[in-house]
This record gives sequence, structure tokens and C-alpha cells, in this order.
Amino acid sequence: MNKKLIISLFVTALLMLLGLSACNDDTNCASFNTTAIQVDFKNVNTGVTRNLIFREINAHLGEGLSQQLYDSGAYSALSLPLNPFADSSTFLFQRLNLSLIDTLTIGYDVNLKLISPQCGTEYVITGLEIRYHTFDSLTLASTELLTINEADIQIIE
Repeated sequence: MNKKLIISLFVTALLMLLGLSACNDDTNCASFNTTAIQVDFKNVNTGVTRNLIFREINAHLGEGLSQQLYDSGAYSALSLPLNPFADSSTFLFQRLNLSLIDTLTIGYDVNLKLISPQCGTEYVITGLEIRYHTFDSLTLASTELLTINEADIQIIE
């Protein structure tokens, strides 16, 4: 066999192996990023998790527009979806007393990150800040949304 043919066969075999490994279905698309903020309710005196009762909890979408996220009930923790196409999200917490509505507005930065060509992209939300709230007290526990966070915000009442 001539030398050119051997080199050509070797290069072809190498390219085929690389091509096969690029099509591997074992791609790990796992991510720690999320677009939902975790909110916990704590007792003002003890710091222990407590239930707060709401008639409903809504995401404010604009003037006169809202989307109901939670029905009437007692909640000790919530997962609230942030809008990845905006730099802030506002939530309305209607108490059983119809005249009392608490508001929480969260500001943030959104970046789009490529995980891999096989997995696509994901939103990375950082720079969390409380822009406005009407609760008695709250604490921002994290400035980046990650699935490993237990609570990003603790509302203390």
C-alpha cells in the first residue's frame, strides 16, 4: 500500500470516530439555573417557618392585567416565576381580608447562556434586588437564581 492511501484511510477513520462521538446521546444538559424565585414565610418572633393565608397570589402583567399563580390557601413557601423577557416582576398577595393586598417587586438581570449545541440555551438570572414591597419585613437571601437555593427571599411576619 502506498503511503498516501494509508494516511487517507487513517484520517477518514479518525474523522468518523470524531463524528460518532459528537452524536453521543449521553450529553448532560443538567443545569442549576432557574427562572423561579423561592419565597419562604417566617415568624417574626421565632424565625420559624410559618403559614400565611392568602385568597390568591397573582403575577402583575401590566396595567389591569394579572395572572393567578396560587389559589386560596395557607402557604409556608412559594415558587414564583420571573419574566425572563423583562428586568423586573411584580407579585400581588391578596389576603383573606379583601382590602389588604401585599406587593413584591423584584428586579434582576437576565442573560442567555449556551449550555451546548445539543442542549440549547438557558436563562441565567443574577443581580436580584427587592425594588418594592409592602410586607412588614423581608430578607433577600440570594442574588442569583439557582435550583440549589432553599429560599431566595424570606418574608418575615
